[in-house]
Amino acid sequence: MLMLIAALPAHAAEPKPITEAEVNAVQQAWCVGLVKIGKVHREGGD
Repeated sequence: MLMLIAALPAHAAEPKPITEAEVNAVQQAWCVGLVKIGKVHREGGD
């Protein structure tokens, strides 16, 4: 992680705050992924 931070240019702008809508979208995508994983597992997949 330190290498990633050190790689940022000195003039990089401050990051934007994460919005509630962005958090909700990521949580929804995570849930969809978990359901897909469960379905694959239940059907004997890997």
